[in-house]
Amino acid sequence: MSTTTLPTNDTGTEPAVCDGLVELGRFLALAAARLDAGLGAAEMFSPAVDALWHDLLEAPGYAEFSTAAAGRPASCCVRP
Repeated sequence: MSTTTLPTNDTGTEPAVCDGLVELGRFLALAAARLDAGLGAAEMFSPAVDALWHDLLEAPGYAEFSTAAAGRPASCCVRP
């Protein structure tokens, strides 16, 4: 089980995690916009961002993060 948590600030946070959070937020916003427009689900573009997303799904603060990015809580399908 992962111990990844959402950072509350940039102090001590690995740059790759911060970059991943920015890209994940962008993806969630795009995915929500596609669904709102009646288009299909967006395809995840990055294995690294997808891995971070799965690590964060149960993390404290994820619901707030995804709501801020996508306008609603965002969930994910389970990896095969």
